[in-house]
Amino acid sequence: SPDLVILDICLGDQAVGYQILQGMRQDDELMSTPVIICTADTSFVRENRDVVDALNADILEKPFDLEVLEEKVSLALSGQVVKTGEADPVS
Repeated sequence: SPDLVILDICLGDQAVGYQILQGMRQDDELMSTPVIICTADTSFVRENRDVVDALNADILEKPFDLEVLEEKVSLALSGQVVKTGEADPVS
């Protein structure tokens, strides 16, 4: 099992990454794997924030600062809660 998954939610015009995340949360081996959604589709994640939060995933909107990604990865790998209340814009 992976220690962490960084997942783009939309591939083309379909939310394939969202389907992958749903499948992960139904899989006994992957259900607790930390997930960081890294996406440029800000409207999708904002409209579906409750669902994404329920699936226990963090969101990082593109474009993003590499330091923010590194911080989220570090927190996730240390077992700390990764989710944030708002998506993180570029500083």
